[in-house]
Amino acid sequence: MAAPSFSLAAPPLQTSLDRFVAMLRMPRDLLAIHPRSKGNSGKAAALNPALVLGTISAFEGFVEDFIAVGLAKQGATMGEIANEIGKWNNPDLRDFSTRVEAVFGGPGKSVAGRKIRMNINTRAGHSTWAEREVDWADVLLDASSWMQVRHALTHGLVPSWSDVRWPPPLRKDPKRPPASRVLRKSGNGHTLVLQNALNCCRIYTLGAQHIADSAAAWLGETLDWSKFPEFKLKK
Repeated sequence: MAAPSFSLAAPPLQTSLDRFVAMLRMPRDLLAIHPRSKGNSGKAAALNPALVLGTISAFEGFVEDFIAVGLAKQGATMGEIANEIGKWNNPDLRDFSTRVEAVFGGPGKSVAGRKIRMNINTRAGHSTWAEREVDWADVLLDASSWMQVRHALTHGLVPSWSDVRWPPPLRKDPKRPPASRVLRKSGNGHTLVLQNALNCCRIYTLGAQHIADSAAAWLGETLDWSKFPEFKLKK
């Protein structure tokens, strides 16, 4: 494949990442004020869904911005960029990966089949944090489940985030599993606990990094993630 011809007028991809970091300030600060006490955390439990909603919203903005800048760097017009961005809404990690492969192209474009190192908790939501190699396919499935959690919360499909039955996806699709897949099992259904919420934050931020680094490398850029929040509990 011939080397791409890039537009010098477009900003570096780092600008998209810097805006992503700025948008993650809200969920980062929410974690900082969480009491993180064992047992019933009372009203502080409302911070758990807020972490999820804040992180996924920031991710969605990053995806649109990153794809737009990438297209501009390849000489796309404003109309072409608007048309491409308008093809999807509420993108999850799978959508981001698919759009990167379709829009950026080039060698090394795909992250499929790889493993990604993450400090995540067990799906049950108990305190067993550990660095582990996670199959990329599982990361994509978890990200899709978290998008189902987001839909249920933002559209009022659940009366609470604690001990309720979460609705299944509107369409049966093995690539779009239910919200309950990533939540803790409880007496009447499933509960969104802090450990679950932190899993979501890490999956969407580290997953975004996994995809963006691949695309940036093909465009001849290196992204600086040093200011990226880790979403780790401090002892």
